[in-house]
Amino acid sequence: MDKDKLDRIFFYILILFPIVIFVLTPADAVGRVSVLVNNVLDAYLFGNGYYKPDRYPFAAKVTNIFTVIFALFMGLLCTILYGKEADIVPKENRKKGYAFIFLMLVLFLWVSILPQEFSSSSGRNFGLSRSFHNNPFTFLFLIFIKQIMIYVGVRVFGGVICKLFSKSKI
Repeated sequence: MDKDKLDRIFFYILILFPIVIFVLTPADAVGRVSVLVNNVLDAYLFGNGYYKPDRYPFAAKVTNIFTVIFALFMGLLCTILYGKEADIVPKENRKKGYAFIFLMLVLFLWVSILPQEFSSSSGRNFGLSRSFHNNPFTFLFLIFIKQIMIYVGVRVFGGVICKLFSKSKI
């Protein structure tokens, strides 16, 4: 299969995965199975990470955790499939591109793992209010951005590592 077609397929899968997880997951952990899943996520998979909106805390938790795992998996899969071609940063701005991607990767992994709390304020602050995250569309939009940045970071640095190992074997 052509690399461009495979990239498009990966991108569509990355976009659809959070939607499917969010829609299929109940808003709150009510049943026996969902309470068990909630306890496992809290104990073993950074269940307290990101922000849990008041309207759908369990769905947000599951979506956050599985999109991080899925983005890491897809980035590693691209590294395995493409090898050193997984590095997609142009040569002319390579240092700045690597620095930006590394900072975004660290930021979004940090946001995904550590709990984020928003204080109640009467002022308007875009993206930092509870109402912004209680809207499913804006919540999923931020999940998309987070997932794609983690995917790109893992893919790019996986390609860089493949390049370094291929040069050392020569």
